[in-house]
Amino acid sequence: MESALRAVDALGVGIALFQEAELIDDIYTRRSSGYSVVATNALSASQGSGALRWKQSNLFEVEETRTWGPHTISFQLVTGWDRVYIIGVDIPPSDLEALDQVRLAWQQCPKGCKPLLIGD
Repeated sequence: MESALRAVDALGVGIALFQEAELIDDIYTRRSSGYSVVATNALSASQGSGALRWKQSNLFEVEETRTWGPHTISFQLVTGWDRVYIIGVDIPPSDLEALDQVRLAWQQCPKGCKPLLIGD
């Protein structure tokens, strides 16, 4: 995790949503290289999870981060006048429960937010 944060920092990336993080037991770095991190828990070390990383910025704010299970994470990205509700997913082909997580997250899109689904 720390090396990934150093890499995105060196590239000047302000916000990143990583898939296939493979984080288990809620053990991961919460802050490093100026980034805050929120991640989902993988069901096992061989399955992916998602991780959201962001750095404080005058250009945007990250609000209302939430995990919806091992494959789905949501947050609000606020930029100037725009508010975008982003759902990041990494759905294994055989995991139908992940679709339910996405559906629940999508239904929670706040009024005034533009929804955006990204992932694999």
